[in-house]
Amino acid sequence: MIGWDFSIFWNVGRAILEGTNPYAVDSSWYTPATSLIFAIFGLLPFSTSFLVWTAGNLFFYFHTLWRMKLGRSWWGWLFFTPFIFIMLSGQVDIFFLWAASFVSIPPKGNRAIQKWDSVLGGAVLTLKPQLAAVFLPWFIVRWWQHDRRLLAR
Repeated sequence: MIGWDFSIFWNVGRAILEGTNPYAVDSSWYTPATSLIFAIFGLLPFSTSFLVWTAGNLFFYFHTLWRMKLGRSWWGWLFFTPFIFIMLSGQVDIFFLWAASFVSIPPKGNRAIQKWDSVLGGAVLTLKPQLAAVFLPWFIVRWWQHDRRLLAR
């Protein structure tokens, strides 16, 4: 079913708006902070909400590709199988890719963002804990390359 993952998010949002337990929704595994974000989408009918969700994901993806400065090859990333799957199922991962682009590609000379990237990573883990499998190795490699004292701590 197209939008299957999003239908779970939408039903979680509806449960919160109705004052019922969001974890009573089948396959509801997200944290309370994420569930509150889903409540925004529960305000709209499912089809409208999925359209808004998809438009947001497209914006985040195009903005990430633009920030990567891919030149003329950017359009090839539209056929990247994980992107197509995420768009069709309605997952949240495009947003996290977009957020990670600010940590991994900070504005030129802006060291302040680099100092806060581990804090932002920790905050994101409160929204989707499974991302630890990606974030932790990424931070360990960065610390090994650039800040071994921090890694030792």
